[in-house]
Amino acid sequence: MADEKSENSEQAARESGVINFNAEAVRLGDHIVRGTAADGQVRAFAVTARASVQELHERHQTSPVVSAALGRLLMAGMMMGAMSKNDDELITIVVRGEGPVGGLTVTANNRGQAKGFANHPHVWLPLNSAGKLSVGEAVAGENHVGTLSVVHDLPGMEPYSSEVPLVSGEIGDDLTYYFAASDQVPTSLGVGVLVDTDQSIRQAGGWWTVWRRTSPARVPSRICSRRA
Repeated sequence: MADEKSENSEQAARESGVINFNAEAVRLGDHIVRGTAADGQVRAFAVTARASVQELHERHQTSPVVSAALGRLLMAGMMMGAMSKNDDELITIVVRGEGPVGGLTVTANNRGQAKGFANHPHVWLPLNSAGKLSVGEAVAGENHVGTLSVVHDLPGMEPYSSEVPLVSGEIGDDLTYYFAASDQVPTSLGVGVLVDTDQSIRQAGGWWTVWRRTSPARVPSRICSRRA
C-alpha cells in the first residue's frame, strides 16, 4: 500500500512539473531538469545520464576515451533537444575530426530520447598530461582540426544545418563556440563522463546555460561570477 501511495505521489509530482529529487526513480534514473532566471532572460538545463552512456558503451563496446567523447555529445544532444518546442523536431549533431575516432554522431528529440555512435569506437590513447582521458586528441587530433555541424529536421520542411570548426575537440568548448558563432547566442556548457577502472560508466552529467540575445551584459557576468 505504501509503495502504491509513493508511486501515485511521484506521478502527481511529474504531472505538475515538480521534480522530487528524493524519489527513487529520479535518483536512480536519467533525467533532465530545466529552469529560468533573470525574468526569463536566462534558460538553464541540467542532465544526469549515467544509464544512457552506459548503454552506449555496452552496445558499441566503446573504449574509455570514446565513452567519454560520445557520452558528452549524447548529453549535449539531450539538452539541445530539450530546448526545442516542437515535438516532431529531430536534432543531429555531427563531429568530424582528424583524431583517430574519426567522427561522432548523435540524434535527439525534445523528449529526452537520443542515440549516437562513433566511427571508430575502440580507440585507445594514453592519458593526457593532466592525467585525464585525451578526448580532444581522440576527436580532433593533436592540432585540433575538424568540424561540428548541427542539423534541424522538421516534418514537412527541408532540413537546415550550420557548421563551425572545432575549437578543441572536447565537445563542450566546441558547442559553446557553435552557439556563439552560428546562432549568435551566448551560452555556457559543461558535460562530463567518469569512466570507472572496469570501463563501466560511473557517472555522467552536464549543464547548459543559455542567455537571450537581448540580455543585458550584466546578467551573464553576474551568473558567471557566481558560478566561479
